Amino acid sequence: MTDPKIGEDRLEANVGNRGKGRPPGAANKSTTEVKKALQEAFERRGGVDALLTFADENPRDFYAMWVKLLPTEVKAQFTGEMTFREALRQRHVLDAEKSK
Repeated sequence: MTDPKIGEDRLEANVGNRGKGRPPGAANKSTTEVKKALQEAFERRGGVDALLTFADENPRDFYAMWVKLLPTEVKAQFTGEMTFREALRQRHVLDAEKSK
């Protein structure tokens, strides 16, 4: 027969480690460093102007890259009825507020 106290002791031993990790949503150091390096490389290679040139010369590759950056899932919750047109209008308002 198993002693229930063994499991309890084990759980209590780790209590001191709770909350010591990164906060939810925080990027790790490696991800942050890679993003900084990519931003610097992008700017050194001509920035937006170079990207536009690439898009003009390689539209297929440009859009293949673009779709990989788009969210693959949209989480939405509706609590009432709304027409598609109303939903688009509401999204436009929210996007405008975000960009301020």
